[in-house]
Amino acid sequence: MSTTQLSGTARVQRAGAPRLCLRLAGGDPAVIEVWGDLAAGTGHLLTELLEHVISAGPTTVVLDLSHTRPLCADGLQVLALAQAMIVAAGARVCLRGTVDHMRPVDRTRPQDVLSAGAEREGA
Repeated sequence: MSTTQLSGTARVQRAGAPRLCLRLAGGDPAVIEVWGDLAAGTGHLLTELLEHVISAGPTTVVLDLSHTRPLCADGLQVLALAQAMIVAAGARVCLRGTVDHMRPVDRTRPQDVLSAGAEREGA
């Protein structure tokens, strides 16, 4: 099988430091490596890159999150949109590097207690 190797980088910066960096290794599977903060303000970069990637028709798209910061709710929404885009194009989604972003709830932190209570109530 022959694949075309594409490479690209996109960055959003805040105060001189990269806030989000994306790297694409094209082909099949297409691998998108994500560094930094994936959030509402940066998520458009991922969806724009995905539009380009899925137009090439890969059977699998790998989103490598091993270099991202822990995801906030906005980051999860961006990932949900990315999944929907990939699946709608007829490709499979593979997430890499997500285990490091999972942590147990710390009941001594007020924000964790509030979020755990909201989960039990179905909010």
